[in-house]
Amino acid sequence: MNKHLTPDEISLLIQHGNKAESWDTIYIQGSFKPEKFRGNTFMGEVVLGECTADTIAYDGICLTTGIYNSVISSTTIGSDCAIHNVKLLSKYIVGNNVLLFNIDEMTLSNTPLFGTGKWIHVANENGGRKVLPFHSMLTADCYLWARYREDPALMKKLTEFTNGEEQFSEDTRGYIGDHTSIRSCRIIQDIRTGENARIFGADVLKNITISSSQDSPSIIGEGVELINGIIGSGAQIRFDVKAFNFVVSSYSVLKSGARFFDSFLGENSTIACCEVQSALIFPFHEQHHNNSFLIASTLQGQSNIAAGATIGSNHNSRGADGEIFAERGFWPALSSSLKHNCKFAAFILLAKSDYPHELHIEMPFSLVSQDHAQNRLLVMPAYWFLYNMYALARNSWKFKVRDKRKDTSQFIEFDYLAPDTVEEMFKSLELLKLWTGKAWYRKYRSFTDYVDTGTMMEKGEKILTSTEGEIASLEVLGEGMENSTRDVLILKAEKAFKIYREMIHYYAVKNIISYAVQHSLSLTELSKQFTGAARSSWVNIGGQLLQQEDLNRLKTSILSSEINSWKEVHNRYYTLSKTYIEQRCRHAFASLISLYNMEGKELTLGFWEKSLDSALTIQHLIEKNTYESRLKDYTNKYRRITFETPKEMEAVIGTIKDDTFISIIHKEAEQFESQIVKVKKLTNM
Repeated sequence: MNKHLTPDEISLLIQHGNKAESWDTIYIQGSFKPEKFRGNTFMGEVVLGECTADTIAYDGICLTTGIYNSVISSTTIGSDCAIHNVKLLSKYIVGNNVLLFNIDEMTLSNTPLFGTGKWIHVANENGGRKVLPFHSMLTADCYLWARYREDPALMKKLTEFTNGEEQFSEDTRGYIGDHTSIRSCRIIQDIRTGENARIFGADVLKNITISSSQDSPSIIGEGVELINGIIGSGAQIRFDVKAFNFVVSSYSVLKSGARFFDSFLGENSTIACCEVQSALIFPFHEQHHNNSFLIASTLQGQSNIAAGATIGSNHNSRGADGEIFAERGFWPALSSSLKHNCKFAAFILLAKSDYPHELHIEMPFSLVSQDHAQNRLLVMPAYWFLYNMYALARNSWKFKVRDKRKDTSQFIEFDYLAPDTVEEMFKSLELLKLWTGKAWYRKYRSFTDYVDTGTMMEKGEKILTSTEGEIASLEVLGEGMENSTRDVLILKAEKAFKIYREMIHYYAVKNIISYAVQHSLSLTELSKQFTGAARSSWVNIGGQLLQQEDLNRLKTSILSSEINSWKEVHNRYYTLSKTYIEQRCRHAFASLISLYNMEGKELTLGFWEKSLDSALTIQHLIEKNTYESRLKDYTNKYRRITFETPKEMEAVIGTIKDDTFISIIHKEAEQFESQIVKVKKLTNM
C-alpha cells in the first residue's frame, strides 16, 4: 500500500541531497530507509519500494540497494532495487530486485507500442508480403500472412487478429521485469522486458519488447542498436548488432556486427557478422560470416549460409521485387551468388559459383554446380544420399538435440525423410523417367516431339531399372531448371533413381514399424486401420509440416470466423501437432503402396516380410554410407599432410572411433532391427 512521506522522512531525504518538484507526489511502500536515497531528483508521481536487502548482484556487478545520483520521473519502483547514475528514468514500472546502473536516458514516448505497430517487409523488399508483428508471433504466423497474399479477405482477418491482440496491461508505461539488470546503456525508449533480462552496453533500444524468464533469460549486449523489434525468451543480441523492424524468436542469436533489417528469424537460429534484409527465416538457420548477405528470401529452416554467399541481390533485376524461396536444408557454398527469382527443393547444395540465371531446382538432396568449360548447369540428384550421408544424418540429429524450446506444443520436423521430402522424391522419380526417355529418343530416333509422355516415361523407367548399363550412353537433360538456353545435365540419373526409391521405402517402413510397435499393432491390423490412405501434398509452415488439406481448413476456419484470434490459430497448430505422427504414418503407408503400385491389392505377409527385410538392408546401407563418408576425413592423404605421424594426427583430431555420432547411427540401426523383430512377432511372421 502506498504511503505519503512523513515530515521527518522528507527532511532526511533533503539532507541526503534529494530534491522533488513536490514531496506530496512521492510515495513509499513498506519500511522506508531514507539513507538509501542520495543525490536524486524526483518529478511527478513516484513510488519508492522498500529496501530490505543491503545489496544486489548480477553478473559480477554488486551494488547497494536504493537510488543514487539519478533523476526519477513518474515511475514506480519495486522492492530491493539498485538504481545508480541514471540520468533520466521516466514513466516506467520497475519490478523487484532490479539493477539499473549508468544509463543516459530511459524514457517513454507519447505513443509507446513496445515493438508493434511497424509493418515488416519480409520475403520481398517492395512490401508486398509485409506483416504486422505481435508479441506472441510464431514463424508459422509470419509465413501464413506473408505467403497467401492472393486472398484479401484472409489478409484482413489476420490484420484484425493482430489489432485485437491484448498486448499490454491497462498501464501503458514501460515495464522492467523482476531480477533484471540494465547497465552502461545510452538511450532506452519504449521498452518492456520480462524477468531476468540482462541488458548491458547497448547504444540504442527503441520500441522493443524483450521476453525473458528465469529459465530462459534474454541477453542484450555491447554496442547494439535495436529499433522496432520483438525479442523472444532466451534470445541473445550482442556485439555491435544493428536491427530495425524485426522479430527475433526464442533462443535465437544475433551477434558480431550482424545487420538485420525488416526480417523475421525463427527459433534456435544464429546470425552473425552478415547482412540480412527482408527475409523470412524458419527455425534452425545458421549464418556466421562477415561477407555474406541474404536479401528478399524465404528459407524454410535447417539452412546454413556460407561466407561470401550473396543470396538475392537486387542489383541484377529491374526492381526491388525479386525473391528467393528455398525449402529446408538449403546450403549454398562459399561465394555463391544467385539471381532473383529462384526456387529450391529441400536439401539443395550449391557448389561455389556465380549462377547467372534464375534457377528452379525441384529435385531434393541435389548438388548443383556449373560446367564452365562446356557452358552448362550440372545437377546431381540424391547427392547427399550418395556421397555425404554423414553430414545429412548429423544435421537432422543436431537440430533435434539443440532445440532449446521449453514449450514443444508445435511439432517441428527435423528428419530429412518426412512427407515433404518424400513427395518431392516421388516427383523426381517421374522427372527422371521422362528425361531419360527423352534422352533415348533424341539419340536413337532424333526426335521427341511426336512421342507421347507416357511412352517416353515407360522407356525411361526401363532404362533406369536395367542392369545392362544403357544409361551410360545417354545424355539426360533436365528441363525448366534454369532460365537459359544452355543445357542442364543430370548426373548419375540411374543411381539417383535407385536411391530415391530406396529412401522412400526406408521412410515408409521406418514410420510404419515405429507406429505399429508403439500401438502394439500387427501389420495386418495396421493395414486395416490405414485402408484407403492416399498420398497428399504437404506444406512446411514454420517448421511444422501440415497436409495441404489441413492448411486449407485452417484458412477456411479463419475466414468463416470459426477462428477469431491468433491464440486460436496457435491452438489449431498444436492440435494438428498432436495428430502429426499418425498422419505421417498414414502417409508412409500410402507411400509404400504407391511405390510398388499396390493400390487396391492385398498386402500379404510375404509382401510385408519382403518390405521389412529390404528396409533393414537399406538401414545397414545408411549406416555404412554414413561411416564411409566420415572415414574420408581420416584416410584422405591431404587431410594427413600437416601431421608428421599418425599418432600426431590422432592426438589432434582423434580417430573415427571417437566420433560419437557414428555410435549414435549404429545404435539407431540396432534399434531399427529390434523394432523389426517386434513387429514380426506382432504379425506372427
